[in-house]
Amino acid sequence: MKGGVNAVWATDKLDEFISRVDHHVTKSGSDSSKLPVLDMEYVVTRILRAADQQLTNCPWDNRDYFRTALDNAARAKGILRDRQEADENLGPLGPTLYISSMHHVMWDAAAQLWKDGHHTQAVQRAAIFLNAHVQARVSRTDVSDADLMNQVFSKDPAKKGRPRLRWPGPADDRTVISMNEGLRRLAPGVFMTVRNSATHGTDELTQQEAGEQLAVLSMLAGWIDACEVDSANEADLVST
Repeated sequence: MKGGVNAVWATDKLDEFISRVDHHVTKSGSDSSKLPVLDMEYVVTRILRAADQQLTNCPWDNRDYFRTALDNAARAKGILRDRQEADENLGPLGPTLYISSMHHVMWDAAAQLWKDGHHTQAVQRAAIFLNAHVQARVSRTDVSDADLMNQVFSKDPAKKGRPRLRWPGPADDRTVISMNEGLRRLAPGVFMTVRNSATHGTDELTQQEAGEQLAVLSMLAGWIDACEVDSANEADLVST
């Protein structure tokens, strides 16, 4: 089960829930306010969502809706059983990475192409929009892609018309130093590999390959957003 939850335990809980509901609702017709299942609301809700996020629980104070709850619980049991058997025989599936939850700049640009099955073009468009996003942050349109990344993350101080992007914090902080140096190397490399290969390559990316590349672009976009824009101050401009 996702997240390493014990499938046997979860199934036992669902069996208990089904037994209680079946006895007190479908057979005895007890008033829902007296059902001894209300204390299971939290755990059953979590199990249903963990089994399948499309499974929603029903109002716990209305007996008429418990039939749907029973159906959802039965379905969740089947999902848990199948998942446990698959994990035992094929190995754990691992966490799910939702592409639609990635950085809004690149996903908004790539979403329709991805939906239409054009994965390579989705990566290309995401990279184009990330480039434009950085250009807007530093107010530059005269340079782009890897060259832009080399310049905005340059070790050189900011100059007139050439702002830099810097990780926030004291310049002598070890994390700040590491992030600035890492971005100085990573950002141009991403555009030299992901952006250029998507634009000039002849092979169509698989969905897996394209998803991994979008994840790299999303990670870089998040770090870029966290950076501060370092512009040349007035004293520097006068002295130059």
